[in-house]
Amino acid sequence: MSLATQIIDQRLSGSIAEQQDAFTHELRVGNNHGRRRSVAFLFRVARTLFDPTDEETLDSIVDGGNDFGVDVLWLSRPIKVN
Repeated sequence: MSLATQIIDQRLSGSIAEQQDAFTHELRVGNNHGRRRSVAFLFRVARTLFDPTDEETLDSIVDGGNDFGVDVLWLSRPIKVN
């Protein structure tokens, strides 16, 4: 396992530990380890790309079935460019 992969794995494990209650109750992930890692990956990617709070990140995750492949939905106000 490369160093970059180890760092990502460590961050995912940290997200699972930190957001355990939210993953269980808000996102209804259950005890499925693979599903928790998948949601943790979505959580880390959304936090990195959009820089929202943890609560906003949890609200943006729409991962599940019958969603046409949409996993995260992030809406923000358009930025006015002069």
